[in-house]
Amino acid sequence: MAFATSASAETNYLHVVTTNGWEILDLDTVDRLTFEGNVMNALDKNQKVVNSFNRADLETCFVSQSSGVDEITESGNSSESFSIAARTLTALVSGNFAIYSTAGQCLAAIEGVQAGQEIGLSALPAGIYVITLGDHSAKVALN
Repeated sequence: MAFATSASAETNYLHVVTTNGWEILDLDTVDRLTFEGNVMNALDKNQKVVNSFNRADLETCFVSQSSGVDEITESGNSSESFSIAARTLTALVSGNFAIYSTAGQCLAAIEGVQAGQEIGLSALPAGIYVITLGDHSAKVALN
C-alpha cells in the first residue's frame, strides 16, 4: 500500500493503534506499508523499515492531515494553558475552552473557564484533538 502526499504545507500522518498503544508516523517519511507473515512494516522511500507492527496487535489504522497545530501534547504532559492527567484537563490559565476534532468540528465549548478548573475528557473516544484555552491551542492525543 503506497501513500500519496500533497505538495502543500500540510503534513499527513498515519495513525496506527495497537493493543500496545498509539503510534503516529509522518507520511513524509513513510512511503508504503508491506505485510510479511504476521508483521506490518512501514517503509521509507529507500524501502528501509522505519517501524514494524505485529498484525495480531493491530486494532486500526487511519490517515489524518495536520490541523496547523503541529506538536502533539501526550496525556500527562502540559501545554502553556492546561495539563492533562487521567483524562482530566486542568486549566492553567483563565479563558474560553473548546475542543475540536481533527476535521475541525467543535465537540464542546465552555466560556469563562477559571485557572485551576478541571474538565473531564473521559467521554471522548481515543484520538487526536485540538484544544484551545484562552489564547493557546495544542493538539493532544487521548488514549
